[in-house]
Amino acid sequence: VAFTSLFMGMAQQMAVATILVKPGVPNYALVGKLCSGVAEDLDKFVSTLRSKSPVHMSRMDPSFLTLITFSINVQRAISLYFLARSLWSASEYGVAIAALSEATVAMRTRTS
Repeated sequence: VAFTSLFMGMAQQMAVATILVKPGVPNYALVGKLCSGVAEDLDKFVSTLRSKSPVHMSRMDPSFLTLITFSINVQRAISLYFLARSLWSASEYGVAIAALSEATVAMRTRTS
């Protein structure tokens, strides 16, 4: 069950990459929601692993879990960034600046 969430998150990351590689302006709101979904899937992976399989989790390389935690933080920050881009495109400049500021803070903050 835990790895299903991990693989779903990875698949969504590939979908985001595909959207960003295509020429033209992407739908920033959609990309932001996809990035938020990636963060939720990865977070669900870690919490399920901790609650249902602590024995297996202890056997995993700690660097892998550090990478997953880093990825969660990056996806949350990128989600806020794309939200800010979407708001800027909709001429909501004040809210966009606030969302971009929050994205910057999210990138600097580490959660475990």
